[in-house]
Amino acid sequence: MGLAIEAVRTKAMSKRKAAMTFGVPRSTLLDKLSGRVLEATLVRSVTANVRQ
Repeated sequence: MGLAIEAVRTKAMSKRKAAMTFGVPRSTLLDKLSGRVLEATLVRSVTANVRQ
């Protein structure tokens, strides 16, 4: 998923092509790019800070 996001953000690929190339659901990729769904590393970081 991270590679697909990077490809779209750097304009190396379209959203559709990145989803197909990296085998990720297009809808999930769109959600992550729009910020609707947080990326896993950010979620883990926030969760770790809350537990401390």
